[in-house]
Amino acid sequence: MEISFVTADVDGTLANPFVLATVLVWSTMLVIATAFSVCRWFADRMSTSASKSDRGLLLPILLAVLYIGTPGFQAMLGNAILMIVSPGEVWPVGFVGGPPAAPAWIAGAMSGIASAFLVWRKNTRVHGSRAGGKDERAA
Repeated sequence: MEISFVTADVDGTLANPFVLATVLVWSTMLVIATAFSVCRWFADRMSTSASKSDRGLLLPILLAVLYIGTPGFQAMLGNAILMIVSPGEVWPVGFVGGPPAAPAWIAGAMSGIASAFLVWRKNTRVHGSRAGGKDERAA
């Protein structure tokens, strides 16, 4: 088996279908991780048990690593997609000018905001009678 140390640089903008696929896959992974982390964080905060979870600091650190590492993770994911789709071609591939991190960051942040809002809304409906107000479900 011959090993080649030749690399190629390709267009790293969203006009390249491999880059677009990379950004979509990574954005989906970041959205799922963010939504899960936000929901778990709120669940831990709303828990009345004496033994709270240790995830209070672990989940924000994990999210920070995922968000900060987005450019590198997307480059690795893009190379993996190219290896799967075009086996035997030049590998690794450098993406000139990308893949852009902003779409993944925006999608992840929006999912975090949406998850926080939905969990907050659910908790205010369920626990609304605690604050002295009437429970909305009873109306």
